[in-house]
Formats: sequence, structure tokens, C-alpha cells
Amino acid sequence: MDKLKEKGFVKLKITLDDSEKNQYIFLRADSEDPEGKSVYLVNVPVTTTEKVLRKAISNLGGRLVSVYPSIQGILKAGTNLRLKLLEKTEVKRVLKSASKSSTSIPWISSQSSGLKRYLEKYDRQFPNGQVLEESVEAYMKRLTKQEISEKNRLRKLRNQPDEDGFIPVVRGTHQSVGNPEEAEKLLQKKKETGIHKDFYRFQLRNEKKKKLQDLAHKFELDKQRIEQLKVNRRFNPYQETSSR
Repeated sequence: MDKLKEKGFVKLKITLDDSEKNQYIFLRADSEDPEGKSVYLVNVPVTTTEKVLRKAISNLGGRLVSVYPSIQGILKAGTNLRLKLLEKTEVKRVLKSASKSSTSIPWISSQSSGLKRYLEKYDRQFPNGQVLEESVEAYMKRLTKQEISEKNRLRKLRNQPDEDGFIPVVRGTHQSVGNPEEAEKLLQKKKETGIHKDFYRFQLRNEKKKKLQDLAHKFELDKQRIEQLKVNRRFNPYQETSSR
């Protein structure tokens, strides 16, 4: 933190929406902008969006024009950003506001992080329960109607003589031949037994349980890896700044 102060950074306290603890980001005027209209940000939260940045800069007295690099989804840990403001005078105003110890900016993002992000991504892979049930029901209805149509075709073949005047013997089901109305009745009977419903519920429940366990395990491994990197002092969110 002292090294950042030596490089001209000011500390800004922010409050994330998924934690009661405060976090800090660091800002300074971007020396690489020839127009002098940019602010350089260090230690940006991974759930940051352009909308969050625009609101934060507005709270500090500036107007955001663009973000570099552009934000696409979840950021990598330790990402640094350059924010282009509308006027050069706004850079000093933003830094002055951020440097006040009383300043605290809410950092509310619509994106989730951590295990919650993995779970939301997993849930999106599965259709809504009602949609799945309707899809299965429609499939069973089509299948039953196809079976009845095939029975009717076989019945006609049994009663139709060939070119020599003989009636061929056609193998087929011994069940009675029906009509489309019978398809509805048969489907309803299957629904009442609940066999196909229970099967799909059981299969999805086991599959979902296993994937949730895998996601939780992967998340814990990621946390352990980050902690190990911190211990080895290879995890440095300010690495880009320090090399400048």
C-alpha cells in the first residue's frame, strides 16, 4: 500500500453487495493519457461492470466516457482498468473526492461471484421443471399416436388381398386398434401412474446433486489455490502497476 502511495495512488473505500466488509481500490491520474482525461484503477473487484463504474465515477464528481480494456463478464483477479472521463478537470475532482477518508462508494453489481456464480451457471443448463414436464408429455403423446397409426396400417394390410387374390398374414400387436382419442386416454393413464414422471425426477435429482457437489469441490480447490499463491507471494494484484 505504501508503494502505491509513492506512485501517486489514492485509496478509495468501497462496499461490495455480497459482503459487509469494506474493500479498497486505488486510483491515480493516468500518466499515459496525452489528453490527461483518464484515471487508472488498481485492485478492481471481479464482479465490476461498466454500469458500476459509471455510477461510482458519478458519485465522485466525474463523467465516464469509456473503459479500457472493455469489460466482458467476470474479470480476472487483479485486473487494472483505465477510465476515460469527459473533461480533464474531472480527473482532479474524482481523485480529491476519493482521497477523503469519509468517502465510501457502494459497489453493487448484478453479477454473482464465488460459489453462487457457479450455481447460477449450473442452473441455467437445465430447463424449468414445468417446461421439462410439458416436453416429456408432448413426446409421449406423439409416440402414442404413432403407435396407433401403425396399428391401423397393419389392420388395413391384413384385410387387403395381394395381386394373386390372397390375403397376406401380417404379424402385429395383439392389442386392440384404436384412434387418436385412444392416444389421449393412454397418455392420461400413463400420467396417472406417474412412472415416467418419477423416472425423470429421480434421474434429474441425482444428476443435479452430483454436479452441485462437483461445483462446490472445484470452488474449494480454487480458493485453496489462491491462498497458496498468496502465501508464495506470487499473487500480486498490483503486479502491472509495480512493473511500470
